[in-house]
Amino acid sequence: MMPIMPVGLLTLTFVGTVHHVQFVGSGPLLSAAIASDRGQDPLEAANAKLQAGHYQEAIDFANKALVESAHGLEPLLIKALAYLQMGQYETAVKESSQYLSAGGKNTKAYQVRGSALAKLGKTLEAIDDFSAAIRHEPDNAVFWASRGSVRVTVRQFEQALVDLDTAVRLGRRTPGVYVDRGAALRQLGRNEEAYESYSKGLSLKPGYRSALLERGLILECMGKDHDAVNDYSEVIRNNPQDHEARLYRAWVYAELGDLSSSAEDLHWIINKGGDKIAAYVQLANVQLRMGNISDAMKANDEALKLVKESDIRYRILSDYQRGLLLLIEGKSEESKRRYGSASNLAEKSLDDIAVEEAIRQLKSAQNLLSGQKKDLEQDLVSSLQKLLERIQSQSAQDSRHCRHGYF
Repeated sequence: MMPIMPVGLLTLTFVGTVHHVQFVGSGPLLSAAIASDRGQDPLEAANAKLQAGHYQEAIDFANKALVESAHGLEPLLIKALAYLQMGQYETAVKESSQYLSAGGKNTKAYQVRGSALAKLGKTLEAIDDFSAAIRHEPDNAVFWASRGSVRVTVRQFEQALVDLDTAVRLGRRTPGVYVDRGAALRQLGRNEEAYESYSKGLSLKPGYRSALLERGLILECMGKDHDAVNDYSEVIRNNPQDHEARLYRAWVYAELGDLSSSAEDLHWIINKGGDKIAAYVQLANVQLRMGNISDAMKANDEALKLVKESDIRYRILSDYQRGLLLLIEGKSEESKRRYGSASNLAEKSLDDIAVEEAIRQLKSAQNLLSGQKKDLEQDLVSSLQKLLERIQSQSAQDSRHCRHGYF
C-alpha cells in the first residue's frame, strides 16, 4: 500500500492500474480519514460517504460543502473521485479539471483525471496527466504504474516496461502491475520473462483471471499447450460462464488435435451467447479437420452472416475459409474469386494481424493444391508474395500472435 497523503479531510491512496483500461488489484480506492461521528460538516460527510461507496450521497454532500468557502477546493476532488467510481468518466474529467484549473494542489487529481481519460480511450492525454503527476511526485510508485499500464495499450512497450519496473522498484508490487509488465514483455518477444511476471502476479493473487488468460497465451507461444489448457480451465472452474476462456481453450484443444473437446467448447459459446463470430470461424476449421465439409460450410455461412464491414480480420478470415471450402468442393472459379477478394482486402488493410493470418491461409491453400491447379496456384503465390513483402517492410511485428490459423 502506498503511503497516504492527507490533504485537509481528504486522504487518498490509489490502488490498481488501468491495464485493459480498467482498475485491477485489491483494496479500496480511498483509505483512512473516516469522518467523525458528528456528521455535521458536509465535507466530512462527503468524505465518509465516498469511502463507504455511497457515491451519489458523497456528491450531494460535496455540493453542499462547495457553498461554504471555508472548505476550499477539496469538494471538487471528492466529486471527481465519486464520478470516476460511478463510471461517469467525462464528468470526472470535468470536475478534476476544474479542481486543477482553480489551483488545487493535490497531485492525485492528475491521477483521477488520467484514469478517467484512459477509460474514455484518450490514452495520450492520460499519459500526459500521469507524467505531470510523476513530475510532482517522482517517488510515487502508483503514478509510474498507471502510466506504464496505459503505455501498454498504446504499444509503447519499452517505455511501459521502464515505468512498470520503476513502480516495482519503488514498492508497487501488485498483481495488476505484474500483469501489465508481462504484457509489455510479451510484446517485446521476451516470453520467458513474461511468463515469470504473470506467475508472480498469480502468486500474489491466486486465480487472478487476467494473469491466467495472459499466461495461457504465453504458454501457447512457448509450445506448452497442455499447460495453457490448464490455465484456461482454471479460469472456467472459477467462472463456468467465462466465454473468453472457453474460446481460448477451444483454440488450444484444436492445436492439440482434441477436436471433439474443441467443438464442445465452441458449441457452448454459440449456445450461451459469447463471441459467436469467433466461435463459428473456429468451428468451421474444426469441422473441416474432422472431415465434415458440410458442417464446416454451415459454420462458415453463419460467420459470414454475422461479420460486419468493420470486422476486417474476420472478414478476411471468413472469406479465406470459404475459398478453401469451395476449393475442396471442386469449385475452382468461385474459390479463386473468394481468395482474390480476401487477398486484396488483406493487402490494403492496415491491420498487421490480418495480414499475418492471410499469409497462413494462403500457405494452407498452397499445400492443399500441391501443383494440381496451376492457374489458381500461381494467383495464390502472387498474392502470398505481395503480403510477405508487406510484412517484411514493417519495422516491427507483433509478437503476440503465435497461434496458428486463427486470431
